[in-house]
Amino acid sequence: MFFKWLKKRREIPVEQRRYDKIYLSLALVLFLATLWAVIDEVSTRRPWKEYQKKFYQLKLAKLDSLYRIAVANFDSARYKELSEALAKAKSELQSEEYKKALAEYKQYEKELAELTREFQFAKSRSDEYYYFYQKAKLENKGDKEVRDWWTKIQREEALMNEFNAKIEELTKKRDEAWAIVKSYRTKVSDIEHEIDKLFEEINKIKDRIQKTKEAQIKIIQVILPEFERTNFGTLKARVDRCQTCHLGWNDPLFEDAPQPFRTHPNLELLQKHNPETFGCTPCHRGQGPALTEGYAHGDKDKHWEWPILKKEYIEAGCNDCHFNEINLKWAPTLTMGKHILIESGCYGCHGIDGYNDFPKVAPSLNNLLVKTTPGWIYRWLLSPREYLPHGRMPDFKLTPEEAEAITAYLVKIGQDSMRNWQYQFKYQGGGNPARGKELVENIGCLGCHAVGDNKVVRETRGLNYDIAPELTKVGSKVNPQWLYDWLKNPRHYLPNTKMPSLRLTDQEASDIVAYLMTLKDTVDYASIKIDYSESKAEQGLRLIKSYGCYGCHDIRGTERETKLSVDISDFARKNIEQLDFGYKEHLPKDRLVWLAEKLRDPRGYSTERIQLKMPQFNFTDKEIKALVTLIASFKKNEVGPKYVQTFDKKRKEINEGRRLTLWYNCINCHQIEEQGGYIHPMIEDPGLRPPLLTIEGAKVQEPWLYQFLKNPSTIRPWFKLRMPTFQLTDDEITALIKYFLGLSNQEFKVRSYDVPLEQKYVSAGKVLFDRLQCLKCHTVGSGLSASMLAPNLDLAPTRLKPEWVIDWLRDPQSIQPGTNMPTFFYEGTTPVPDVLDGNANEQIRALRDYIWTFARRRAPNLVNR
Repeated sequence: MFFKWLKKRREIPVEQRRYDKIYLSLALVLFLATLWAVIDEVSTRRPWKEYQKKFYQLKLAKLDSLYRIAVANFDSARYKELSEALAKAKSELQSEEYKKALAEYKQYEKELAELTREFQFAKSRSDEYYYFYQKAKLENKGDKEVRDWWTKIQREEALMNEFNAKIEELTKKRDEAWAIVKSYRTKVSDIEHEIDKLFEEINKIKDRIQKTKEAQIKIIQVILPEFERTNFGTLKARVDRCQTCHLGWNDPLFEDAPQPFRTHPNLELLQKHNPETFGCTPCHRGQGPALTEGYAHGDKDKHWEWPILKKEYIEAGCNDCHFNEINLKWAPTLTMGKHILIESGCYGCHGIDGYNDFPKVAPSLNNLLVKTTPGWIYRWLLSPREYLPHGRMPDFKLTPEEAEAITAYLVKIGQDSMRNWQYQFKYQGGGNPARGKELVENIGCLGCHAVGDNKVVRETRGLNYDIAPELTKVGSKVNPQWLYDWLKNPRHYLPNTKMPSLRLTDQEASDIVAYLMTLKDTVDYASIKIDYSESKAEQGLRLIKSYGCYGCHDIRGTERETKLSVDISDFARKNIEQLDFGYKEHLPKDRLVWLAEKLRDPRGYSTERIQLKMPQFNFTDKEIKALVTLIASFKKNEVGPKYVQTFDKKRKEINEGRRLTLWYNCINCHQIEEQGGYIHPMIEDPGLRPPLLTIEGAKVQEPWLYQFLKNPSTIRPWFKLRMPTFQLTDDEITALIKYFLGLSNQEFKVRSYDVPLEQKYVSAGKVLFDRLQCLKCHTVGSGLSASMLAPNLDLAPTRLKPEWVIDWLRDPQSIQPGTNMPTFFYEGTTPVPDVLDGNANEQIRALRDYIWTFARRRAPNLVNR
């Protein structure tokens, strides 16, 4: 039909053809398209307008509710009382006394103005005459002319003195009159101020209501110059419009409001990251310029690289600017993820920027036969969880043949080591298991190792794995000779071990060996038969290389191997198409869902063609969440340098100290900053717990701390718990000292801790020391409980910083909340008013100076005794 019409139309000459219907149809189409575009632009593409209208309606409703409450709570009786008082005060402004005083005040003001003017005129004339007087003298005009000018000056100065006297008299009268006027007016203004205070809350709400009514519907935009990098590496600005919809982020009224109006849950954090200047996407991600929820959150744009982070992984955004810090106060989940990654040794197989310099997390396997048996090695490889349910060694799900082959290779290299091995300490036996059990439970072994049902540290840490091997079955694993040698000097067997020395005597070591050798399982490891053939050992080496065992362990023959698995430093940039879901196509196509499932079931994405090798770490859901949060933050640094947390010298030193205290597990025993002290629930008496170390930099002298870390000694003799000897290097000790100093905002520098002693203060200090009964706690064998005992003050002059002692005596609770040290000088008061005129600061100095005399009465090597 159409073609017939077209053919017939072609037969009509061009100048005779009609186009009105075509133009009408096209005009109609254009009109409809334009109408649709306008509707789409105004309505469909601008939901933020409706959000803002709803927000202001909701805000007005909330403010109206507050207004009604404020009106209901209004103290009308007090208002009536004040109104009557105000009326009375205003009526007193019509009193004769007030009127007379006001009239006098005005009259005096007028007269003062006139006198001041006349004084200024006289001064001006005096200045003029003085000029001519000096000129006449310089030009030698003659004595008469000079005297005439001087006479005129004297006359004007006499007038000025007369005016000054009258001004002073009138000023006094004026001030007296004004005092009367002011007393009346002050009474009125004070009452008006009280009335204003009654209306303060109501007026404040009314003002907010008015501003809300006047608020404009508009796009709220934040621009962050040079925030991120393009694909070519150049810096560009970021546009952030999140607050266009999220209007109530800083308004406490909206704490229970629905999104997008709800108040931010951590307003204290926003004091450091103000969205009005910093935006929202730097932390939450999402598509900043977008103005519709689907695109702004990244849900509708599958090609958008940075969809908004889900609530459970929100802390991943922190790492964009704080990637170089191991601890983040406001991001506990991210911090936990960093700790788990370090303690689990993920960097052994994966390249991870910022973590590749950490040492291997597991011991060398070159000397295993010195320590254990081939049967135990085989069963351990076959099922690590059977021996250590909460160990860090992952399960590679080896077949019996694979476990046998790896065992054969480890035995082979172990036999080579055995030929030249010599124990440093010879085990003579004769240990007492009961005494050994008491030692293990009291000297600190349980800070890292679990035994039997004791899982306090593990539960307090909130993690599913132990930081050191559980000892419940250790008697089946090791031989007594190796165990004795290990306890006496762990670094003889493993030069780079984290296991410290507890400075055990021969008898103590024998007792612990006797106890630990009673802790066995039911497996007969000696009955396990292993094929030790050369071909089997070669197969074992191939398997070790294939599974990447060398990522955590030193193993002879793998020294030149590289990291086995993919680099995950840029995981957060991976497109979903790059992730293979295997047969788990039912999972949501989300990289974090994929990652969580990968950690939960590492080989779950295997297929017939792709066999995965990642071992099973047995992470809990909590640990998986922490690791996903961390790995979701891994992307090559895209943030502009001015937005990254400044990693200055102090922060570097603090971060290095945190790494060391985490690596050596110091936080298992000690609380440092806001974490650690995991052993504390095991020790009922607070006086027997390891001390808080956050204040150490301000508290102790650097030379003493160096010597103590080099060669720990007993400060509190009643402690059964021992500070171990970690055999730290000088660089590590220096790093720890700088860490503690950094926490206390102090610099590492050489200084003297001598205190100039004056007899006046020393004598007064002795009196105070006796009156305050300091030796009641600062002594040994006093019969007090450990929680009441305090360190021996003989050590103070060589251990403590003199300025810290001053601060400590002034207010110990502000330094260490909960301490049993009494606050003798609370807010500048003193319990001994008859010493040094009751001056608390002087008494504090006197006490410190007296304590510093102890160093002169003791041997110089107090630190090491």
